[in-house]
Formats: sequence, structure tokens, C-alpha cells
Amino acid sequence: MADAEEKARRERIIFQLFAEVAGLPTRSVENRPVPAPDMLCEVNGEGLVAFELGEVVHAPLIERTNQSHALNHRFAAEYTAMPEAARGRIESHLGGAPGCFRLILRSARSVATRHPRYS
Repeated sequence: MADAEEKARRERIIFQLFAEVAGLPTRSVENRPVPAPDMLCEVNGEGLVAFELGEVVHAPLIERTNQSHALNHRFAAEYTAMPEAARGRIESHLGGAPGCFRLILRSARSVATRHPRYS
């Protein structure tokens, strides 16, 4: 149940971001159950309008991104396994944790959860 609620929350956030960028003046936005379109919203001057969310991806980019994530996670695991004193020396020279380690922590969260307006 929590997964479905999280998916619905992410869909609402993504749709709200889309509506904002598209200049779509919505008054209400709600998730709809399958097989209905994903979102139903009231658009000023149009009434109720349904939207089906989709994702367009470039397969080679996704493959490279997934490889990069795997490498970053391996680095994070190795870095975390290092003795604390060694990590402390590295971080004192860098002024904090290595950049790719911070990136891993950020990439574990979706854009929707990081967006200041909707988090």
C-alpha cells in the first residue's frame, strides 16, 4: 500500500511540475485508478481534463547512467568500509566527503522529493 501511495504522490508532483512549466492553470489534481488515465484535474476555462503520464527515455543514456550509478554505489560501499581515521584524513583534505559520495546520497532521492516546492 505504501508503494502505491508513494507512486501516486510522485505522479502528482511530476504532473504539478509539468502543469507549472506548461502554464496550465489547474485548480485541482487527483490520481485516478487503473484503467483510467493517471491524473484528473480541473483546468481553468476547460473543466475536467484527464492526463496519462508517460516517460520518454534514451536507452543509451539510461544504460550509461545505470553503469555510473553502479560504480558510484561501489565507491560508496568501499569508502564507507574504510577505517574512520582514513576517511577523516580524506575529508579534512577535501573539506568534506568526496563529491561522488555526496552525489550518491542525492541520486538516491528522486527529483520530486528534492524539489523545494513539493517536498
